[in-house]
Amino acid sequence: MVMFLLAFITSCGTIKNYQKIQQKTGVELETHRGGKIWTLKYSEDLINAYGAADIYGGKVNTGFMELRYQGLSPRGKLILSLKEVGIDTGESVFTRYMGNPAPNTIITEEAPNQFLYDVKERNELIISKVKVIFIEAREHSLRYILQEAESSEVLPDSLPTKVISQIPTKVIPKKEIPTISKGTGFILNTNGYLITNYHVVKGAKNIKIKSVNGEEINAVLLMKDASNDIAVLKVDS
Repeated sequence: MVMFLLAFITSCGTIKNYQKIQQKTGVELETHRGGKIWTLKYSEDLINAYGAADIYGGKVNTGFMELRYQGLSPRGKLILSLKEVGIDTGESVFTRYMGNPAPNTIITEEAPNQFLYDVKERNELIISKVKVIFIEAREHSLRYILQEAESSEVLPDSLPTKVISQIPTKVIPKKEIPTISKGTGFILNTNGYLITNYHVVKGAKNIKIKSVNGEEINAVLLMKDASNDIAVLKVDS
């Protein structure tokens, strides 16, 4: 008796990561003391059942990095603040398109650093492929131009030389809220062995098989292959 129908879909490709500057590039910009110099938003491909990119091109927000202007030191150096925040929504094609409940979002805030930067030695700063060309710095304002850089590394003479303050990393943990994951599969033999996708039963405390006539049967996880998203279940006798 068939209890599940396993639908195979073609993978679209590996998961790629993206970053995008939120401010305009190539034009003169101005910010105030405590204001943002730039914000870099991170995203990645929405994942499908086989760990590949969503065929519809869906993207998931994965966090951001931002650089802020904090004024001038007594010796005229720039006081800058760099912060990075990571976001894990746990979103997939099942939660976005099929109505499955999404897990709670985990937000990880890396420790922001304030550091001094001497524009008299170099008027450019490159961090994470974002170049800042400083034009004029005053106690309460900063004029500058942003450009996309080819290198992803901070230039050796652009490295922050002194950390003024550091705030401990703050993690907003995921709350333990029960969720229901649904999937499809098929019976391997008459001994009660079934195959399904591993992501359907991953982390499950209870597994139930529902037959075509509506009967629910308990099952246990016997084997798994996370890399290929395959799991073998056994109906609880």
